[in-house]
This record gives sequence, C-alpha cells and structure tokens, in this order.
Amino acid sequence: MPKPLFVTLFMARSGSKFLRSLLNQHPDIEDFGEFFHDRAKKFLTEKDLFIGLGQVLLTSCPQRGIQFRYPRHFTEIPEFAELLISRTQAVRIIHLKRRNKLKGAISQQNAEALKKMTGKAHLFRKSEVSKLDKTEIDVPRALKEAQERDRLDAEYFRWAASQFETLEVFYEDLVEDRVQTVSTICRFLGLNPIKPDTLRESELVKVTSSDLSKAIANYDDLAREAKVLGLQRWLLDDAELAAQAGSAEPFDAGKASKNSHDTARASIRDGWDKALEFCGETRAGHKVRLVAEKLALRTNTVFLEDVVHNGQPRRIITLQGETIWQSSDAGMSWSQHDIAAPARKCFTTRTGRHFLQDKTGKIGLYDEHWAHIGDIETGPYPWHGTWSIDECPSTGTILWAEYPYCAETVNVWRSVDDGQSWSICFSVKGHGSDPKLGDIRHFHLVQKCTTWPGRWYLSSGDHLSQCRFWTSDDDGVTWQEIPLQSVNGPGANDLPAELYPLVYRFTGMIQLDDRLIWATDDTFRGNGARVCTMDKNALGHVRLFGGDCGTNEIRNLIQIDNRYALAISEAKLDIDAAYASVIEMVDEQVETTLYLPNRRGTKSNFMNGVSSKQADDRGRFFAQSDNIVLYPAPMTTRWKFDLAR
Repeated sequence: MPKPLFVTLFMARSGSKFLRSLLNQHPDIEDFGEFFHDRAKKFLTEKDLFIGLGQVLLTSCPQRGIQFRYPRHFTEIPEFAELLISRTQAVRIIHLKRRNKLKGAISQQNAEALKKMTGKAHLFRKSEVSKLDKTEIDVPRALKEAQERDRLDAEYFRWAASQFETLEVFYEDLVEDRVQTVSTICRFLGLNPIKPDTLRESELVKVTSSDLSKAIANYDDLAREAKVLGLQRWLLDDAELAAQAGSAEPFDAGKASKNSHDTARASIRDGWDKALEFCGETRAGHKVRLVAEKLALRTNTVFLEDVVHNGQPRRIITLQGETIWQSSDAGMSWSQHDIAAPARKCFTTRTGRHFLQDKTGKIGLYDEHWAHIGDIETGPYPWHGTWSIDECPSTGTILWAEYPYCAETVNVWRSVDDGQSWSICFSVKGHGSDPKLGDIRHFHLVQKCTTWPGRWYLSSGDHLSQCRFWTSDDDGVTWQEIPLQSVNGPGANDLPAELYPLVYRFTGMIQLDDRLIWATDDTFRGNGARVCTMDKNALGHVRLFGGDCGTNEIRNLIQIDNRYALAISEAKLDIDAAYASVIEMVDEQVETTLYLPNRRGTKSNFMNGVSSKQADDRGRFFAQSDNIVLYPAPMTTRWKFDLAR
C-alpha cells in the first residue's frame, strides 16, 4: 500500500540523479530530487521552507519523493529529519549506496575534474565530452574517503532501518539491470512496476569506468596502498565484488526462502540485510522455522556476549578490532566504545564491569561505560566460551575455567571482588605436550547452579577418560567429583556401554529448576550426538533423550522457552553442514534436525560455544559465526526461531 512520502537516503556520487531519472518515468511517482539542497540560497526564511515542503506534500501525484543526502542535509535541514522521525508510519526509505566504496570516492575526484573542464559534475549522452581520459588521483584521499563512505553507509542504514520500512538499493545493480531494480523499488512503494519495454535509458553517463586500472593513471600506487590497508576487495570489478559481497542471497542454501521483495521488506522491519530460512517439522507435524539474519555490521565484527541480568536491559556486545559495538535493542542500533587492546572473550558482571580476555588469558577490566580500569594477569590460557565463566548473583563470586590445547596443569580461577583479583580454586593434572595423556585436556564449562545456594557445576574433556564432572557446594572453595553411576533413557539403547563416559563431554548447558540438560560435544563414534539430562538431586544418573542430533559435535545449546531448546553443531566430522536440532525438554525428545549447508566446504567450528544462552520472548538469539558455514557474513549473527503450534 502506498504511503504519502518516500525519501531516497544517499551519499554524494551514489547515482541519485540516475535513479531519479528512472523513477520519474512512472506515472504515479514524482521524485523532487534534492529539494532542500543549498537551503541558505533556496529558502531564505522559515516561511519559504514551509511553503516549499507544502508543494511537495500537496502535489496530486500518489507517490512523492525527496532525496536527502547524508551527512550534509542532516546538518543543514535537521527539522526535516525530525519530521520524518515523528511520522515513521507515513514514510518509506530507499537507501541508495555503492557496493564499491572506493569507486564512489574516485568518482568524486573525477567529478571535480569534469566540472573544471565542462562546468558540470555529470556526463550526458549529448555532452561534448563523452568520457574522461585516465586521471591521476589523490590516492590517500580516495582511500580515506572510501573508508568514511563505508562507515557512513552503515551508520545511516542503521538509523533508517531501526525506524522506517527501508529498502537497500545498490548503484551497481541499477546500472547492471535497471528494469529489475526499478521494478523492485516500485513494489516496495506499493506500485505496479513500469513495463520493461517502456523504461527508457537515462541521459546520464557513467563518469568512472568499472575497470579502475583503465580509469586511473596511477593505478599501481592505488593498488599497493589499498593492499596495505586491507582494502583490495574494492579493486575488483563490479561483478566480482557483487559475488564476493553475496549480493545474490549470500545465505542461499536451497531451502525454502521468501521471494526477493518479501525478503527485502522483512529485512527492513527487523533491521537485517539478508536472511536465510531453514525449515522443518516436528514429530507432530508442526512447522519449524530458523532464520539467520545478517545485520548491517562489518564481516570482522565478532559477537562476544549476550548480557542477561535480572532487572537490567539485555545487551549485545560485539568487537571489531579495538572497538566495542554494543546494542540494547536486539541489534537495531549500536553504540561505539573504544578499548585499550584487542580481545577474544567478554563477560559482564551484575555491577556492569566488563572483563575482556585475550588469547593469553590476560583480563582487561572496564567499567560500565567501557573506561579502562587496568589489566589483571592470571593464567596463560583463556576460557572457552559462553558457559566457561559465570557469577553467583547472591555473593558476587565469579569463576572461570581454563581451556588450553594442552598444559601440565589446568586451573579454575575465582574472584570475590568483582574481578579485581583472582586466585586458583581448583586444579587438575594435564599433559604438557600430548592432549590425550593428561587426567583432563581442558575444562569445558563452569556454571553457577540456579537452584541450590553455593553450588557450582564443572565439566571437562576431551577423550574418554578425560570427560569428568564436579560440583562445589561452598561457592567454589572446594570441589567433589561426581562419578558416572548410570546411563539410561531411549537415547542410550544403541550406544556401546564402553562409550557412556562421553556423556560428560559438553560445552553448553540449560538449567531448569530440578535438572540439568546438555547436548554432547561427541558423536559416540558416529552414532550421533545425544541430549542428556540429570536431576539436580540425583547427580551421576544420566538419562538420554530419544533421537540424536546428527554426526557433528554440539557446541551451543540455546533455550528457546520452557519447553524447547536448540542444539547447534560445528561442521567438522560431516563437513557438508552444521546441524540445528530442535529439542523438546518436557517429553525428552529430539524433535527434528535442520541442516545448515557449509558454504565454504572447509572444517568449521561455526558458533564455537559463543552465543546467547537463551532466546528473547520473540525467539531471537545471537551467536558468533566463523564466516564459513554462513558465508559471506558478519561474525555476529542474529537468529530467530519460530514454531507453529
């Protein structure tokens, strides 16, 4: 259904005039272009501005459009931005941008050169100058402006997508197939597409060649400096870059997916860029849908933590280099915080203090506003993942467990002063050079019991004799091993008894009031990973759910609600796919397993034990991604689980 106004949000040299020339061929569209540009000259008074805007809004054409350039117009005409925000339901946003940010920056320099020659910044079919000769560009300026374009495109997309229905349109797609791209825009605006044979070519001509080596006189200098900055992807031609960027549904897995227009509309509503659906059915025939949502984040933005503390806003913490990106609205918008040094792990206490741990085990302490307090030296090894560190809410005691490749001694660390100081509270003998020879290889999990005061749970792996389980009932001061006493349940019927100790090999856990639930980081020699449960008042007696989770080892276990959970594997033993198994916790049954095809076909840890522990009330959770199974994709993925009951 049409809305009163659409706004084309864009940055200079993104093809705005080209797009306008095409849209205005539709009988129901009048795009007024950069109506507010040069405000000081066009609108001398507030009255002039009011009258001008009235001319736009009161035109008889069903779809009125205005082009709004960022960042300039947000500063020059802030009233219009405020007006848009106050009427979000009446506005649609077309976000026009270049896929290749470097070409946008070079186009700016070429346009400046063209203007000196002709007095105009654009080429037309009837222009005396048909094209520019090779030009020598300011390489440092071009690369700096390309990076700035990349940042601003992401920033203003987040601004738009968090508040309006927004459609992303790439200039390169408009040039490659104007008919298809304009048709998509028309459907987005609620209009019938222009008939393909009636859409005329624009009179505008591209200024910058698609092949930069043919357009830039000092191309070798550009290529060398781009490589130094890691920006060589922008030297590719448009087709190669589109393929690398995954413009044609990067998560295409051959599963049931929406048509392109529905996907675009859905992605706008919830703020993602692309989406991939995986579908299945429960034993009772109920439809299951798992959606991977690609957020507007750079590929190297790594998910670290989903912070859930009672009485506090839920926060998502990600890391890009030495910058923390934090969201309090499920990834719709992000705040930026600089940190002192790169890190790999994060944990946030109930007081708001953040622990950032690097690969050496060193912990950087930060306050609730991400101000650096100092660094703490502990052991030489980091913790493993989300379930390898926890805090007792009543005492404030914090424990984390080491995860070395192999080590002479493997330790559990304890703090009682909000991470200011740490001491070893438990140690087990390992082996310095052979991971199979120690009493354990490393610790997988340490978690506070949600029911019993003072109790903690601890597990280890990896090999048969190294899969062990302990508890502490005095807040981590002393520990008791819990021997495996029995294994039963329908999932145990086809397993050799000599493999039963492997049920203690797991990296994630769900706690209900009366029992623990986990999925094994082991497939029992190809028989399939299992879901296990153990009553909190009968430790050592393990029941196996009916069914299995496939032939890859489970690394993440996310609680969806009081009845369902999702076990997600890596892609190593079966390299073709990772598995997502739907678990029914009441009936103790694996309902169905969804296959997530491995796009790159190399061994993948996938989420690797780092994710939300539980979904929110809309079925959404976050996880780390290694850019292999889902490729290309940011290393932060938002997921959504739906079950039609």
